[in-house]
Amino acid sequence: MSIEKIAFDKVYEGPVDARIDWVAGGNFDGYIYKTSLRFTEEKSEVVLTTRIIDQSSFDGIEFDEDLIGKFEFSDKRAIVCQFPNFDMRGSLLGENNEFIAFSIWHNKNREKTYSRVYKLNED
Repeated sequence: MSIEKIAFDKVYEGPVDARIDWVAGGNFDGYIYKTSLRFTEEKSEVVLTTRIIDQSSFDGIEFDEDLIGKFEFSDKRAIVCQFPNFDMRGSLLGENNEFIAFSIWHNKNREKTYSRVYKLNED
């Protein structure tokens, strides 16, 4: 993978997602959020932005967040992003490299991974 395929200083939009807990006999407790990524070539930084969309049915309070990590390209044509508590390993996909599909895992428990796809925002 060459560094030229990443769109630097542009936003890669993630899906709308939710944190949900069913409590006290099945009552909904959760919130909806959206994430995005922005890569900066100069410092090899990646910013993971989380925006809270709705937390009207959440017992706590969550806040928008910008988490800064580092990225590098592996010898296996993958992009590796490292944040304080988790890592992401992804690959560019699509005819114009407009998607990045990631596997994500917590640093202390690599057994549980999940996937997330980000799409380059054309605006």
